[in-house]
Amino acid sequence: MRKERMKSPMIDTAATFEIDLLLTDIGLPDGTGIELLTKLRANRDIKAIAMSGYGMEADLDETRRAGFVDHLIKPVSAEQLKAALAHLAGS
Repeated sequence: MRKERMKSPMIDTAATFEIDLLLTDIGLPDGTGIELLTKLRANRDIKAIAMSGYGMEADLDETRRAGFVDHLIKPVSAEQLKAALAHLAGS
């Protein structure tokens, strides 16, 4: 498991480590989680879950179109995260 707070270091990390799952906020200090997923998927398929305070229907549609398997609206409970991970394992 690797933890990065910004998009740029995560892109560098992806060049070195095999990423099985991306769990990211949509609003990052140096970009968006959607930009991050798009950049990472240029090299390989990565499953991703968005966690965000952005929860309008347009936000949910945007993350679905970007390829996120799920979009969790903050605050996220442990049960919600477990359900999203189970959903991801079944996809």
